[in-house]
Amino acid sequence: MINPKKEYNKAKAGRIHAEQILNALESAREKLEESMKEIDDRVQEVVQQKKEFERLELKLLNHTISL
Repeated sequence: MINPKKEYNKAKAGRIHAEQILNALESAREKLEESMKEIDDRVQEVVQQKKEFERLELKLLNHTISL
């Protein structure tokens, strides 16, 4: 025989558990988005540094050749 109160409590517990999982996943997603932004910023910074080193290298090479 089905006990409605017991079934209701099981359904409610399942819903609460699903909400907790959803909240944890949303939090993880937000942290991943922040990390991806930090990684993108760092990649851009390193690319800019590489360009600066290439310019300096070319300048020094040209100076060396002209000597």
